[in-house]
Amino acid sequence: DDEKKSHLKTLLTGPAKRALSGMGYSGNMFNNAWYTLQRKIGQPHIIVSSQLAKLTNFPQIKMHDNRALVEFADIIPNFINVLSQFNYTNDLYSTSNLDIAVLKLPVDVQRRWHIESPMLTHDYSAELSYIR
Repeated sequence: DDEKKSHLKTLLTGPAKRALSGMGYSGNMFNNAWYTLQRKIGQPHIIVSSQLAKLTNFPQIKMHDNRALVEFADIIPNFINVLSQFNYTNDLYSTSNLDIAVLKLPVDVQRRWHIESPMLTHDYSAELSYIR
């Protein structure tokens, strides 16, 4: 639970981050943190919008920038998990969101993606996971 709470706090921005700013990183506070977010922020779409903004606003990764690639690889599963948790399946399976993610990758990885992606299923959450 300590890890969940710490991870949750790193994912938040704006009003959601401010809502939890007074809470520590103790895992036994995770349920309280989640309740506070639901009460103060109130709508799952705000959390989903925050994740989409992280994906959209991430700069395109330059070739050989491993730090940025690892950082981006952390964003993808968070994006998938949040959309899955709130049943935002249309956004999760959206080809435009997949395109946004792919276009953030270095050019050499994009090329590999276009070669290998036809072999993947049309489960876009699996394809987004491939980017990790």
